[in-house]
Amino acid sequence: MLDKAHFLELKACCKLPSPKGAALKVMELCRRDNATLPEIIHVLQADPATVGRILKIANSATLNRPQAAAAITTDVLMSIGLNTVSQVVLAFSLVSETREGVCPGFDYDAFWSRAAATGAACQLLAAATRAAPPADMFTVGLLAGIGRLALAAVHPARYGGLLSEVHGQFDPALTGIEQEAFGYNHVDVAAAMMGDWGLPRLYTDAAQFHESPDHAGFDANSRSARVVGCVHLASRIVRACFHPGQGSTPDLVDIFSFAQLLGIDVDDVLRLGDQMLSEWRGWSELLGIALGEAVPLSELARAGKSTRGSTA
Repeated sequence: MLDKAHFLELKACCKLPSPKGAALKVMELCRRDNATLPEIIHVLQADPATVGRILKIANSATLNRPQAAAAITTDVLMSIGLNTVSQVVLAFSLVSETREGVCPGFDYDAFWSRAAATGAACQLLAAATRAAPPADMFTVGLLAGIGRLALAAVHPARYGGLLSEVHGQFDPALTGIEQEAFGYNHVDVAAAMMGDWGLPRLYTDAAQFHESPDHAGFDANSRSARVVGCVHLASRIVRACFHPGQGSTPDLVDIFSFAQLLGIDVDDVLRLGDQMLSEWRGWSELLGIALGEAVPLSELARAGKSTRGSTA
């Protein structure tokens, strides 16, 4: 765990990823009790790229708008919710501000590409399970791995050395290696950063425990457990699709079994997994993120059946 004193030390170095410019002003306005919607719209309109991204959230199928929104209006903001607006503006600002760095071996485009996919998967799973607002969960998924980026920024040389010990920056073994090296790991840092930005405890807990949901200690039927479960399942689906050839790729049977705990059957998991890739491509284009290699979940499932059939 990362205690408050250690987090303040990390923050004091001024190297942690943080929102800037219009995004910071929007976040401040959303927290003010006397801020008006026209004020927020005025600030947003100064950043056309952010307007486009918010409109994509507003027009998402998960929000079921009767008519597509073509501009940021008070109705659009009210339909999304100011807390969600603040969160998505934060996330989009971080993508824009942290597209490169000096940590050797850290692929910044790959980081944000995978983050966008996890956000898309979280959004779809939230809609399917009703665990939390889908737009909120997009942000949670996008930011759940932000601790990796933070460690690469604060300890570039040392973190680059750790990356050389594992099979890429997304190797599950990296979490334990970070813990040994720093006394905390990237999920600790992500939870602390998200809390510092004002995200609710429900979502910081999701970042903290999404890699090991069994350690969360939540009642299985609680909302907290379902939100953690959605982020965990999203990250597992993304890992399977993005790294189908790695030995660390989770078995599809485990994915299906965990999905059933959330009330999602196999066919729906496959459908959501394939839909995630479609959403990921759209977000990557909108955010200017380079597309990487990915295999649809349904294709992995068919290949698995074929393999099992040939060895039977």
